[in-house]
Amino acid sequence: MNNSKVGSTFITVLLRLMIIPWILQSIRELYRTGYRRNESCQVLKDAESIPGKVYLSLSIFQAIASAGTGIVISAGAIAIVHLSDGNSTWAGIPVALVLGVSAVASIPFAVWKDKCGYGQLLHLASWSGLVGAILCITSLYTGLIACMILGLLGIGTATCAIFMSRFSAIEMTAPQERGKAFSFVMTGATIGAIAAPLIASAMSNLFEKVEGQLSAPFIVAFCCYISGFPLLKFSIPRALLFTPLLQPVTQGGGRQPVGAQQNSTLNISIAMICVIATQASRVLLMAVSPIYMKNLGFSNEVISIILSIFFVGMYGTSYIAGWLSDKVGRRFVISAGACILTGSYLLIAASTQMAVVTASLFLLGLGWNFCFISSNVILTDFTKGLSNPGKVQGLNDVLVNIASGCASIAGGILLSGYQITGIVMIGIGLSIMPLFALLIFKVINSMYANSAELAGGK
Repeated sequence: MNNSKVGSTFITVLLRLMIIPWILQSIRELYRTGYRRNESCQVLKDAESIPGKVYLSLSIFQAIASAGTGIVISAGAIAIVHLSDGNSTWAGIPVALVLGVSAVASIPFAVWKDKCGYGQLLHLASWSGLVGAILCITSLYTGLIACMILGLLGIGTATCAIFMSRFSAIEMTAPQERGKAFSFVMTGATIGAIAAPLIASAMSNLFEKVEGQLSAPFIVAFCCYISGFPLLKFSIPRALLFTPLLQPVTQGGGRQPVGAQQNSTLNISIAMICVIATQASRVLLMAVSPIYMKNLGFSNEVISIILSIFFVGMYGTSYIAGWLSDKVGRRFVISAGACILTGSYLLIAASTQMAVVTASLFLLGLGWNFCFISSNVILTDFTKGLSNPGKVQGLNDVLVNIASGCASIAGGILLSGYQITGIVMIGIGLSIMPLFALLIFKVINSMYANSAELAGGK
C-alpha cells in the first residue's frame, strides 16, 4: 500500500469518527422543542421557538462553504504555478491573497452584520465564492493569471464571511449552551475542510480525461458554493437571517452602568488575549512540524498519519470542549487548555521518539481547541452589552490572522536558527499567556469588588 493511499484511508477513518457524533448531535437538534430565551436580551417574536433545524442548517452551511474554500486553497498554488509557466515564486500567492482579504474585510463585514443580520453575510459568502470559483475556472481555460487572482480575492471574501458567521449559532443560543452551539458549528466547518482534499482528488480522477485535472477542484468548489443558496432559502427562517437576532437591553433602557462597561471591556480583552496567544502558539509549532519530523527521519507516510492525529486533537475534541465550557466554566477550560499547550511543548522538547512527537502534536491541537472555543464564547457573552459587537469580533479576527502569519514566519526562522529549542521557549511563553491573563483578570476583579464595598460602606 503506497503512502498516499494510507494517508487517504486514515483521513477517511478520521472523517467517519467526526461525522458520527455530528450526526447524533444533528438528530438531537432536529427534535429540539424550542429555544430558551435569554432574559437579558430582546429576541425576535418568531425566534422564541427557533427550530433545531436552524442550528443544523448553519452547521451544514459551514461544512459546504468550508469545503469549497479548502478545495480552492489546496488547488490554488498548483493552478497559479501552472499559469505562470512553472514559476514557483507564485506558490504562496493564493494563501496570502485569501488570508489578506479575509483580514482586511473582517471589521467592515462585522459592522455590516450588526446592522443587517447574518443572512446578508451568508449570501455574500455564497455569491463571492461562486463568482471566485467561476473566475478561477475561466483562468485555467484562458490562461489569464489576472482571472485567477480576482477569483482568489472572491474566495478570500467568502472566507471572511464564513468565519464571521460562526458567531451566529452562539448568538441564537442561551448562555448556558453556547459552548455546545459553537462546537457544533465549528465541527461542521471542520468536516468540510478535512473532506475537501478527498473530494477534490476523487473529482480530479473523474474529470482527468474530460475537462482536465486542474479544473476539477474548482468545479467542486463551484458546486459547494451554489448549494448554499437552497439551504439558506428553505431551511432558515428569513426573519432570523435578515434581522439582528439579539439586541442588548440595559436596565432602565439607557447605557450600561460604568461598572458593567468596565467588566465587559475587561472580559473582552482577556478573551482576545487568550484567542490570539493560543492561536500563535498552535501555528508556531504546527507550521514547522512537517519539516521537523522530516529532519528526524520520519517517512512521508508517518508524517501524514501524525498530522492527521494532530487534526483529531485540534477539531475532533470540539464536542468535549464545548460541553466542558458550559458545564464547568469558560475560564476553567481556558486554564486547562493553556496547561495542555504548555505540556505539548515540554513533550516535544523531551524526546524525538515517534510516540512522543505524536502525543505532543495531539496535545497541541487539544489545548488549542479548549482555549479557542471557550475564549470565543466569552467574547460573544460580553460583546452583547455593546452597541457595536461586530467591531470587536472583527478586530479579533484581524488580530488572529496577524498572529497566525507572524507565528508561521517566526517558526521557520527559529527552526533554522535555534532548532526546536527556540520554538519550545517561545511556544511555552505564548502558551502560559492565557494563565497570566486570567490571573490579572482575577486581581482586577477583586480590586473592583473592594472598591464597590468601600463605596457602599460610605
